[in-house]
Amino acid sequence: MSSIVQHDNGTEIIVTITDNDRVVDLTAAKSIIATIHRAPGSKITKEFVIVDAEKGVCKTALTADDVSVFGTYTLQLTVLFNGGNVFSSERFRLEVLPLLSKNK
Repeated sequence: MSSIVQHDNGTEIIVTITDNDRVVDLTAAKSIIATIHRAPGSKITKEFVIVDAEKGVCKTALTADDVSVFGTYTLQLTVLFNGGNVFSSERFRLEVLPLLSKNK
């Protein structure tokens, strides 16, 4: 599980999408959307962009608002392919640590 600090801005999340330990080729992907469940009980969606389609690598950048709540976040990516096929990835966890002090 990776961790970042609450209110970090611009942190990139880079993911390799796999299915049963095999890379998912994203060449025909139309869109990749992550559903991110935050603590306590809220959720957001983020669009991912493809970095290397054949290797299944994609990324997104988190904003300070995305990580405004500390706790364990659960992410799941949904890939929509041309032709209508849909693939849902395994779940990933991200720990957002509380900000200890804020400069004013």
